[in-house]
Amino acid sequence: MSIISHKNFEAFSAYKNKYINKQCCIFGTGQPLLRYNIIPNTVNIGCNRCIFYKDLIFDFYFFNDLARTTAEYRNHILSYTPKIKKFFGSFINDKHLGCSKGFAESGNAILYDMEGPGGGTFQKEIDKYCVGDKGQSIVFVEMQFALFCGFTTIYIIGCDIDNLKNKDKYFYNADYIKNYTWYSPLKQNWIHMKNFISKNYPNVKIVSVNPMGLKNIFIDMYQ
Repeated sequence: MSIISHKNFEAFSAYKNKYINKQCCIFGTGQPLLRYNIIPNTVNIGCNRCIFYKDLIFDFYFFNDLARTTAEYRNHILSYTPKIKKFFGSFINDKHLGCSKGFAESGNAILYDMEGPGGGTFQKEIDKYCVGDKGQSIVFVEMQFALFCGFTTIYIIGCDIDNLKNKDKYFYNADYIKNYTWYSPLKQNWIHMKNFISKNYPNVKIVSVNPMGLKNIFIDMYQ
């Protein structure tokens, strides 16, 4: 059952269908980002360690997993300034793991409610309900936001995160690309996301850019 949020209307309502007939890029921090050639005329939505990607200043930035960050990383997150808006997620079922109101204020970010950690459901009305990521990845929050905004083409870049226990999974560890392995539960949730899109947004075009593990789910495009 979906959980009603008291924060998300303030966080997201202004963006409902704001970008109809526009295209955006959803960024994770996986290795395909190393081979990415910037697609022009797109709104760029990043998360987490995307702040270390120097070729773009993101339009929107999402972060939520505060408990597992170092002080240095937190300072980078707080100081990062996207072009439009920064969103920090709070887990209503386990508040010490997510972002607090004070942390959001320090980072000049808007606080929003997530259902997790450990689950939750994908939402069409993210301005009404807590956003769910199925306990896997913030990229699913980015996807729900992009769909809510009305983008009709969504490119996915760097969302092929490998085994989550390996510290060398990020795009700036270039040598590790030779030993790439796919984290299968994450792929299963991408299939859930595909089904969610097919049901609620059948006319939206989804393109995976330079996919490695994330193949044959959406439209694949190699640069």
